[in-house]
Amino acid sequence: MKQSKRSAVVAIAAGAVLSVLCACATGKIVTPPEQSSTGPQRIAVWPGVAPGAEKLKQVEQETVAPWGDRVVRNVVKPSLEVYRPDPAIANGTAVIICPGGAFRFLSIDLEGEQIARWLNSKGITAFILRYRVEETPASDFTFSIDILGILVPLLTGGGAIHEDMQRLGPPAIADAQQAIKLVRKRAKEWGISSRKIGVLGFSAGGVVATGVATDHDSASRPDFAGIIYSGPWNIAKVPSDTPPVFLAAAADDGLTAISTLPIYKTLQAAGVEAELHVYAEGGHGFALKQQETTSDQWAKAFTDWLEMKNMLKRSK
Repeated sequence: MKQSKRSAVVAIAAGAVLSVLCACATGKIVTPPEQSSTGPQRIAVWPGVAPGAEKLKQVEQETVAPWGDRVVRNVVKPSLEVYRPDPAIANGTAVIICPGGAFRFLSIDLEGEQIARWLNSKGITAFILRYRVEETPASDFTFSIDILGILVPLLTGGGAIHEDMQRLGPPAIADAQQAIKLVRKRAKEWGISSRKIGVLGFSAGGVVATGVATDHDSASRPDFAGIIYSGPWNIAKVPSDTPPVFLAAAADDGLTAISTLPIYKTLQAAGVEAELHVYAEGGHGFALKQQETTSDQWAKAFTDWLEMKNMLKRSK
């Protein structure tokens, strides 16, 4: 990345976090899974405590950021939020959505609910996965200060980002594996085909999607995977039954060269059916934003890809 462009990214990231410091956002304790009386159905991913989380004491909370995006933090009890399409257009396909957030929070609006509603419009049943993330301070103010020192080097592709992703990725990937098993087991309940269950991950969630696509058993194998502006992940081995993969990122994202491109090359070298879209502009975290850049078209490209895979054809 050129120095001027890197400086611009740093400035944008710093400005976004500093705006959080000036906001009066407040934290909210989240209703536990299976107890929500309104909104989407919430389901616990694990039947008990998630493996490795036995001693964790933090409490899941939501912070409303000044730009209106709900950020979920301190997740220790992974859950799924179920978003069902209009039965008139439901096609039996399911997508487990993995929002990003550097494994410190989950961008539950931008890369969660907005994505779920869009998938519903295509007849797809969507599940937003709240996977485990690193503990952050309960105080929104303290959290905002701390996250500045984390996000700036990560967004610019610097720092120890590879080590960071490798350290924090495994618990989240385990949650996604368990989530796929759960959705497949209860597929009939939601009118889903057990052979049309995919995963779609953004940023750190792209690491989760990559991990589950390349490390699974028959019950946790996704039937397809979408990896959007992923963080870097070192793929240990590419199994012969790795599902088809769709990748998208922007060339002006400081992470693309060290994350999306290596993932694609590894999959391609292993003979996996993989499709890559690198847009000239769009930055990191474009999701469904309309920025008047070519990255605005990734969602159409993804649904066209799904249609070619017969995933949008209504199941009997």
